[in-house]
Amino acid sequence: MHNVSLSSQGGGQQASIISFSEIECTCHLSPHFGHAVNPTWESDTVLNLVASFHLNPYLRHHDFFLLHYQVALFEAKRKEHQDALA
Repeated sequence: MHNVSLSSQGGGQQASIISFSEIECTCHLSPHFGHAVNPTWESDTVLNLVASFHLNPYLRHHDFFLLHYQVALFEAKRKEHQDALA
């Protein structure tokens, strides 16, 4: 699974307010538990308490295809850029 975390810069959290019309779809996030689950985590506060999440690409077929395609495209572009620098 892919890992996602809060975006930060200079020690502060980066965030943007977007309009409802800009949301393309929901996604399934699973907290990175580590060795144990924190008993204080609740469904309405976990997004603010957990530092990183796993993005589940297997929930919908469309997500699986899109995420695997995007990763392959990113890797190909990175390799192309590294080859151009060499």
